Amino acid sequence: TGWPRVDRGVYEIRRRLEQAEAEEHFQAVGLLCREVLISVAQVVYDSQRHPTEDGKQPSDTDAKRMLDAYIATELSGSPNEGVRRHAKAAL
Repeated sequence: TGWPRVDRGVYEIRRRLEQAEAEEHFQAVGLLCREVLISVAQVVYDSQRHPTEDGKQPSDTDAKRMLDAYIATELSGSPNEGVRRHAKAAL
């Protein structure tokens, strides 16, 4: 991605997923995925450029609110409706 923290997280997810055998291992992978989503949100979200839908300032770990605001701004307009829907469903 070019974002060091995200890249490190994805590398660690892949490494641990290959070795996962027990339920706890997979839960740890899920936790890492959550942390990577937070890191992505922190990289792309700009509070000046991406207003939230509810007007509340997201916390540093509120990936959903940050990504929703990013998606709504950067993928606005009818040509991006399908992409926007897909991105929101993925979250």
